Amino acid sequence: MVNITPASGPATRPARILRGLADNPAGLSNSALVTLLGEDAGTVRQRVLCWYNQILAKHADAGNVIRTGLTAGGRRVGKSCIWQITSQGRAYLAALEALPQARADAAFAARREAAAKRQAEKTRAGKLTRAAASYGPDTPRDTRRVVAADLRKAGCTLAEIAQVFGKTREAIRLDLLPGGRPSQSKKKVA
Repeated sequence: MVNITPASGPATRPARILRGLADNPAGLSNSALVTLLGEDAGTVRQRVLCWYNQILAKHADAGNVIRTGLTAGGRRVGKSCIWQITSQGRAYLAALEALPQARADAAFAARREAAAKRQAEKTRAGKLTRAAASYGPDTPRDTRRVVAADLRKAGCTLAEIAQVFGKTREAIRLDLLPGGRPSQSKKKVA
């Protein structure tokens, strides 16, 4: 089965062909499609018809269109296939038309996420600045634990918190443990 994925959404020729077939449920021939889509350009008409045949054949392989008959041919014009879009082709076309909206939604979500990240960074930086101005190496341990936990929730690293209090990262890590620092094991004297 051939997978047809147009590069730029509904503006591509394959998508316009499917849209033309979807708008005409009785089916259209290649030449009617060329005329309908405004590509009936005299000398290049034969080339355009060839492009349409190739595109429709790929869509037929993918199950998006089917051949339903032939037009009556004249002396100068041969017979032409009549094509109809299938329900699978309609679903494919709907997905193509939804593609620009999905891209816009994704871009909006990315901008919103970036704004939230910038706001969080501002909040984090502000908290660090305020903590550095208010606390130092002589801050009592209980206060240091509460402030360090708040800074950690804001996304600060252990090194940044340690710098605020003039302590080591290990000391801050131990302060952040649920029960505080673990008790020192004392050696038993025999």
